[in-house]
Amino acid sequence: MHAQQDEQVLPRYATPEELDMMRHYDFGASNNSRGITTAPSEDYSSLRTMAEW
Repeated sequence: MHAQQDEQVLPRYATPEELDMMRHYDFGASNNSRGITTAPSEDYSSLRTMAEW
């Protein structure tokens, strides 16, 4: 038995259900709740990626 036979193939596109959820999602509210009001300064040397946390 091969491991690939048991794997679920995931879609490479948004499903109709996901597209419907995106139509009703308020993308602007996510940063407001964290207190982020401005973009980072143009000096990006101090920013870290997720892997560096």
